[in-house]
Amino acid sequence: MEGNTSRLRASQPLTPNQFQDVLNAIQPFCFSEPGYVSEMAAEFRALFLLQHWAGLRILDAFVLSRNGLVGNRLSLVTIKTGAVIKDQFLPDFVAEELAALSPDRPGFKKSYFFWREGIAQKSLTSVWTKSIKRMNAFLQLKDDDGKPFEFKSHMLRDTYAVELLLHNVPLDEVSLFLTHESTVVTEKHYTRWVTRRLQKYKNDYVAAMEAQGMKVSIGK
Repeated sequence: MEGNTSRLRASQPLTPNQFQDVLNAIQPFCFSEPGYVSEMAAEFRALFLLQHWAGLRILDAFVLSRNGLVGNRLSLVTIKTGAVIKDQFLPDFVAEELAALSPDRPGFKKSYFFWREGIAQKSLTSVWTKSIKRMNAFLQLKDDDGKPFEFKSHMLRDTYAVELLLHNVPLDEVSLFLTHESTVVTEKHYTRWVTRRLQKYKNDYVAAMEAQGMKVSIGK
């Protein structure tokens, strides 16, 4: 249950540069893979863009039907909680990447963007995440402390939330977009990341000014 804050998963949002690194890793990863994964670069890219810009859990992305996307508006019922997402806007380019995935691709169900034939719903996440885990061989992500970490698709949901908060979207609205049961869940997950990232941006700014020979006094 999402409302139980004592059991919340640790979050790890990506920076814009880290997200670009993930996108850049898709092609070399797919080229290195045997079988059908070698031809799935477009699917991985569309999946990651969808999660990043809609904040979807990965299973909700997998079971998104083509009927659930009208133009650039997304509608679905989430698997985990049964929450209803209705007419949520996507950036146009994300909707275009989804629409570019032909319903006639071999191996995929015609009514879905990402659901492969012969795979039960309960197995979708494990099948895809095994591939995503192998993609880390093409990534060298590090956190704000310089420690390496492994990319997981749920980080894109974290990224969606933190980016909204950084751009001054109110907490209660972000909670609504994430279909959280309570703003307490949203706050527990993400506000510390916003505070930490804003401080890092300030520190980077001061360092850049000092590198150019300017003195920057920081009041206490």
